[in-house]
Amino acid sequence: MESAELQRLRDAIGRDPGNAELRYLLGAEHAQRQEYPEAVASIRCALEINPKLHFARLQLGLLYLTMAQPHDSLAVWAPLEELDESAALKAFKRGLEALIRDDFGTCIGYLQQGI
Repeated sequence: MESAELQRLRDAIGRDPGNAELRYLLGAEHAQRQEYPEAVASIRCALEINPKLHFARLQLGLLYLTMAQPHDSLAVWAPLEELDESAALKAFKRGLEALIRDDFGTCIGYLQQGI
């Protein structure tokens, strides 16, 4: 049975199917419920609509990492490298890439920078 939250999001998307933020929120709700394939599909759709939805891009990479698909994480995060050097999301991306390489010192440094 679908939750009220999911139904409200689906109804809102039905009224505004081109709204990337709503699709991202639907994906985040699926991720919270550990419904990873549904989460990935929703967030990928959000990024197809708006490739500059950077928080969605970071979350999608984290989902792939959760699903033990680090190569997909790296591919999804690649566009975040184009952000300004001072961008927190760029620092988080670099930290997570270092985590994938088991470079924990670099990981901690970038994550602290992102915070």
